[in-house]
Amino acid sequence: RIEEIEGSFEQSLPGAFASSALQGLTGVVAEPIRGAGELIGADTALSLSKEIAGMAKYNAPVSPELDSSLTAQGGQAIGQGAGQLALALAAGKSGMGARGVQATVLTPAFFAGAAGGADESRRLGLEEGSAEDVANKLLYGGSELLSESIFGLGSKAFSKELVSDAPRVLLRGTRTTAAGRGTKAVGQEALEEPIAGAMQDVSSRLAVEFGGQGDFFGSTTDNGAELRNPLDPEARAKEALFGAIGALPFGVAAAMRGDGSVNEVRDYRNKVNKARKDGSIKPKDQTEIDALDTKAKDFLELEGVPLMRNL
Repeated sequence: RIEEIEGSFEQSLPGAFASSALQGLTGVVAEPIRGAGELIGADTALSLSKEIAGMAKYNAPVSPELDSSLTAQGGQAIGQGAGQLALALAAGKSGMGARGVQATVLTPAFFAGAAGGADESRRLGLEEGSAEDVANKLLYGGSELLSESIFGLGSKAFSKELVSDAPRVLLRGTRTTAAGRGTKAVGQEALEEPIAGAMQDVSSRLAVEFGGQGDFFGSTTDNGAELRNPLDPEARAKEALFGAIGALPFGVAAAMRGDGSVNEVRDYRNKVNKARKDGSIKPKDQTEIDALDTKAKDFLELEGVPLMRNL
């Protein structure tokens, strides 16, 4: 039914972009569920993910003529980026702490990567459930987790910014501009995607080698499936492009998160001093809070705030 709908209508480029964005947004939920189902062989999870993705395709179909266009692929990347950002922001507002935010972002990233690994295992002809198939899924997921934890929304720095009550200039260590923050956020994601892609291509070659279905340094498997090149400049450039497009919501949010004013830094120092007197600072937070308070003091001195007001 979905295929009939997608193949039975003409669509404008804006329409394809919007539909793809909705499908990408839905995929933030559907793909991790599918990845978990693929890893543990849970038919219920696989059926649920298929149902969620199918609903998005039914309500927001994309014409086959435009499905592989830059517009449609860009829309899907934007939708995925917006969904991931919304998940991170919701976790930050929940009061679960920086580690909880990281777990909320990185766990779906891992399982979504595992879903991609399952697709690649099938393409390569790996036996489902074999050691090399499971290893490929885990390595695909691990590649997403590692790269996202270093460069993306799952990074420690981003998580701290979401949950800390300290002015962001203290967390960042220096004054920043809106353009600089936005560019950095987009650039990091543009770097993260090709790194993950290269690691996943290596993973596939390892799975084929140890599964006895081809040579790690070969160009195809024994059954003729292409082995992707981890250093393929065209593939890496495409991943970087769509990584940057998908990071636009992240970039806009970063640009809007200012450093904080002198008054906010001074208020933070007052809050810390009051907490010290009350004894309400938790021992596990003491070192970090002391370091931030020192940064606040130094910042205010550089801003020319008189010593008696820098308390």
